[in-house]
Amino acid sequence: MSKRPVPKLMPEEFAAKYLYPRIRAMLAKILMERLHLSQKEAAERLGITQAAISQYLSGKRGSWKGLLLDSRALELTEQLGQEIIEKGLDKYSIVLKMSALVEYLLANRCACTIHQLHEPELDIDRCHICDGRTGLLLKPRPPGEPLHG
Repeated sequence: MSKRPVPKLMPEEFAAKYLYPRIRAMLAKILMERLHLSQKEAAERLGITQAAISQYLSGKRGSWKGLLLDSRALELTEQLGQEIIEKGLDKYSIVLKMSALVEYLLANRCACTIHQLHEPELDIDRCHICDGRTGLLLKPRPPGEPLHG
């Protein structure tokens, strides 16, 4: 039996290093272009620093174009940007939606091609480490239940 490939970066590490920064960069650009926000205003809306926005715009951070290779990832990020604008989502809601977006991208293999760009030796046709991620979730804690106990 052949061994299943295991990526060097765990899905969460990959998301933190590549997906979240790129999504934030795209959202910042959407907010600044469509709402004519300053870097500081866009940063406040997204719950990040103005310095992060500056780095996104200069390409020092979040510029990894690999995210653009998957049309579904691009479409969903665009939809989130539009929802932030139309519904005026608060920072908490934006974080929840971004987390859900990243989970969707991982669970539906939208990030595999991007991951392979970073790890060329990774056989994405045989790697299924992210498949069915939502099925791995533990039973959610009911609202109001204490964290410990």
